[in-house]
Amino acid sequence: MKQHITIEQWNELPPSGQVKIRKLWRNNGQEVNLLGVNDINIGQMIEFLDEQNENFDVIYRYKGGWEVGSKDHNDILAFSDKEELCDALWEAVKEVLNK
Repeated sequence: MKQHITIEQWNELPPSGQVKIRKLWRNNGQEVNLLGVNDINIGQMIEFLDEQNENFDVIYRYKGGWEVGSKDHNDILAFSDKEELCDALWEAVKEVLNK
C-alpha cells in the first residue's frame, strides 16, 4: 500500500498551494521538507481534510477505486479509479486547497 505522495503529485499543486500546506503543517508542529513530500502521508491527509473541510467524513472503497467525501451532504471531494487510497486522499486535499 502506497503511504506517501510522490514528487510528481506534489508538483501538481500551484506554488500557492505548496506554501499553504507548508504553513499549515509547520503551525501544527510538523515539518514538510523542501520538496514537500517527506511526511505527507495518508494519516496527515486525513487529518488535513478533517481540519479544513467540515463536509469530510467518509472514505469509501469500492471495486476499482475510492471515494472521499461526506455521507450527510452527498458531497464527493474526490473520486479515484486508482487502487491507492493515498491517491484518492491527495485528490481531495488538492480540491480543498483549490477552493
